[in-house]
Amino acid sequence: MERYQIDRIEFRTAKFRDSDIKATPIGGWVTTIRSTLGMTLAQLAKRVGTNASRINRIEKDEISGSVTLKTLQSVAAAMDSELVYAIVPKKNIESIIIDRYFTKHLEKDRQISKHMKLEGQGVREGFNTDNIRIEDINFKGLWDD
Repeated sequence: MERYQIDRIEFRTAKFRDSDIKATPIGGWVTTIRSTLGMTLAQLAKRVGTNASRINRIEKDEISGSVTLKTLQSVAAAMDSELVYAIVPKKNIESIIIDRYFTKHLEKDRQISKHMKLEGQGVREGFNTDNIRIEDINFKGLWDD
C-alpha cells in the first residue's frame, strides 16, 4: 500500500467522518427532497417513468435499506439531484491498518515472549502502536483471519 493512496483516501473521507452530512433524514432522502421540492408522488413517478405506488415503495425501501443504488440514482436525477455514495471509515485509514497489524501480531509476540521466558532468555520488550510505521507493514495476509 502506498502512502500516497492512503493519504488520498483519508483526505476524501475525513470530511464525512465527523459530519452530520451522512445522517439520513427520518423519512429518508427521497421523501425529504421530494416533499421539500413540493413534488407529489405522482409528479415524481411521471418524471421517473413509473407510477406513484412504485415511488411510495421506493421511499419505504430506502428507509428499510433495500433500495438499490441504481434506483436512487434514477430518482435523484428525476429531482434534479445526484446520488452521493461513500464508505466512510470510522477512524483514519492509517489507524485502522496499524490497529489491525498490532492486533494480528500481538498474540504472536506474546507467544514468542512466553517461549523466551521458559527458555530462560530475556523477555522481549513488547511493541505498541507508537513503534509501528505504515511504511514498514507488510500488507500480505494482514486481513486474513
